[in-house]
Amino acid sequence: MGRLVSLVPASWDFAFIAGAPLDGTWQEPWPSCPAERPGRFVVAPAYLVAEQVYAKQRVHTG
Repeated sequence: MGRLVSLVPASWDFAFIAGAPLDGTWQEPWPSCPAERPGRFVVAPAYLVAEQVYAKQRVHTG
């Protein structure tokens, strides 16, 4: 049986600017963190498939 090769590009996105407000199109606060506060660090990266957000970045806010 042959190996299955994906032709769809996928990537993890750790890009982040500390102190900036979250961008709801690809970021969301960590469940125990308030959304209105600025981001402090990435807890889980965003997952992109064919440059579309499949899973949003989870960010710890302070």
